[in-house]
Amino acid sequence: MHNNPTNEGEEPSIEKEPIPDELLIQLLEMEMNRVNSLDSTLFTTRGWAITLISATTSLSLFNSNSTKTDYSGISFFIVALFITIVFFVIELLYRNVQLHHVQETRSLRKIIKSRYNCQGIIKIRGSSPLERYGYTILFYSIISLGLLILILILNC
Repeated sequence: MHNNPTNEGEEPSIEKEPIPDELLIQLLEMEMNRVNSLDSTLFTTRGWAITLISATTSLSLFNSNSTKTDYSGISFFIVALFITIVFFVIELLYRNVQLHHVQETRSLRKIIKSRYNCQGIIKIRGSSPLERYGYTILFYSIISLGLLILILILNC
């Protein structure tokens, strides 16, 4: 690298050297490991969500009496809906981080493919929020809908 400041006060020009292939491959592996790690975290989050929602739903069914004036069973359903919303937000945050790492992985793959003149196409999906977060939205919508149906059944 050759730094040549021309005048005082001007920033020296820094020529960028290409990143070595070994470093690119290591960065790609690190990003892919992060994506896989976040997949595992999301799977665990969904497991905890199902466990807690099932427990509160069981408590609500156990505590619901035949009289319609007692709302102890309904309160557990409301807690289950709240738990669903909390886990939905947590999963959206983790998914956002994961998608950032997926984009980094795609960028690194593009650099590697361009260096070796690969003709393979890198498919970039997930341009709309529904494509990026669709399964998460569907998963928690089904749980919420099921809880609301149970609330309606118990109130009738």
